[in-house]
Amino acid sequence: MKTHEHKMTLKTAVCMIFEIDEQLLFSPTRERPIMNARQCFLYFVVEMGGNNLSNTGRYIRRTHATVINALQRFGEHYRTEAEYRTKVDKVFDLFYTKQIKMPYIHKHRKASRIGIPRPYNNSRLENLMRKQDPAAMGLGFVESRMTA
Repeated sequence: MKTHEHKMTLKTAVCMIFEIDEQLLFSPTRERPIMNARQCFLYFVVEMGGNNLSNTGRYIRRTHATVINALQRFGEHYRTEAEYRTKVDKVFDLFYTKQIKMPYIHKHRKASRIGIPRPYNNSRLENLMRKQDPAAMGLGFVESRMTA
């Protein structure tokens, strides 16, 4: 008979190791212990989970710039702070022993306000491209170079 292994989520593992409440991890607070845990979480989601910056930012209700900043700070803290490095290494141990379940980050696609997906093409741009007229596309400099 197989026993089912229960893996803890990355969020749970990070909060447990950094000793913070799970609800605070994505909160807007800028307290240092919470920010350290958030930076560690984001590092694992992006670098180890292979998720892109934009979708990761949306997952935590922030922008991709916040994720970039968190990754930079993560590296600085990991290199300079021994206590931080010890905590992150514990998360690494859980990750490499496959005791952590990585979050699924949905690949968002922008939708219109009425809930119908926006078309990927822009009909005005398509019409201009069909004409192949550099002046119509606002590229008058191309025409002047072609006649010279």
